[in-house]
Amino acid sequence: SVFDSYVFFENLQLDLVDEKISKEILKEIKSRLK
Repeated sequence: SVFDSYVFFENLQLDLVDEKISKEILKEIKSRLK
């Protein structure tokens, strides 16, 4: 259904945001370790 697609899309966006944040955190950690 349209609603299912919408929910799926929302979850996908959240995953992408989480991934971006995770990458930023990893960068931060690496820079502090140097």
